[in-house]
Amino acid sequence: MKREREDVFIEDTGQVIYCPRCRKAHYSHAAVMDEYISCGCGLSFYAFSCKGLQIIMPPDEAGYEPIARELRRLVVATGRCTDIPPELYQDEDGQLYFGLDADSAEKLELALAEFQKDVFDNSYITKDMVYSICESFEDGHDVELRKQKTGVDVMRSKIPIMMTL
Repeated sequence: MKREREDVFIEDTGQVIYCPRCRKAHYSHAAVMDEYISCGCGLSFYAFSCKGLQIIMPPDEAGYEPIARELRRLVVATGRCTDIPPELYQDEDGQLYFGLDADSAEKLELALAEFQKDVFDNSYITKDMVYSICESFEDGHDVELRKQKTGVDVMRSKIPIMMTL
């Protein structure tokens, strides 16, 4: 089945990402979008989209190996893109879990806050929230994020999700 958009047919397996600045839609006909986008409004960003998971971030952060490795771990932890070679998300000692040295953790925290403030004028998601979400995914549970007046609640589902590999 196909969807119609402005005289262009988009395969249902394709992905769409909206520019954080101007909300222009950027399409990929592949089942997984993993690309750098230069929007007509002048914003350049990295976009990943697969089975409902979307990640948008500045291209220099996406190209920074410690952050890229952690993002790959997140994607694999959700059960998406299980064909990513382990050497691209494991630490040198084969560690699969989400541990960063203090310097990398601080850089991730700063990068998350800076990106959110630049794009959304507010910082919602912290490094600790990312860890909590990933740990829930590792345990086979879904999570739900809810915006509250003073922050964001991360709620773990009580029913484990079905992971298909």
